[in-house]
Amino acid sequence: MELHPGFGAAADDLDPAYRGAHVVDLARRLGGELTPAVLGRAARSGDHPPQTVKQLWHCLARFGRG
Repeated sequence: MELHPGFGAAADDLDPAYRGAHVVDLARRLGGELTPAVLGRAARSGDHPPQTVKQLWHCLARFGRG
């Protein structure tokens, strides 16, 4: 086993056609650089629609780089 540093993605790297422009907008509002930690804080905050945060996780998995 080895440690994986996790995925990261810039909001500008996301394709709005994948899960919607509203998801990319949330990525930009969260600071533009997505990591699992950023998305975890967004999910726990309760300030964002849970479905949109979930879709943003999908984008991180699809477009993120490790």
